Amino acid sequence: MTRWRYIEYAKASFPRRMTLEGVRVVVDCANGAAYKATPCVLSELGELFVYGNQPTARIFNKDCGSMHPDSLCAKVREHRADVGTRSRR
Repeated sequence: MTRWRYIEYAKASFPRRMTLEGVRVVVDCANGAAYKATPCVLSELGELFVYGNQPTARIFNKDCGSMHPDSLCAKVREHRADVGTRSRR
C-alpha cells in the first residue's frame, strides 16, 4: 500500500463527525516507519506537535519511542498538550 493510500485509509477510519479541533496532540514517531504518514493524518484533525520524525538506520528510538516514554511526557508538558501518543507502523 502506498503512503497516500494508507493516509486516506487512516483518515477514513476516524469517525466522520468527530474532530480534534481545539485538541493539542503530541506525537512521537520514534524515527520509525510511520514518520511521514502519522503527521499527515493527524495534522488534518487538530493542532499537532511532532518529534522523532528524522529517521536514519542508526537512530531508531534514540531518545524517543517506546524506550523513552519520559520524552513524550516532557513534550506533552512543554506544549501544554491534551494528549500524547506514539505512532504505530
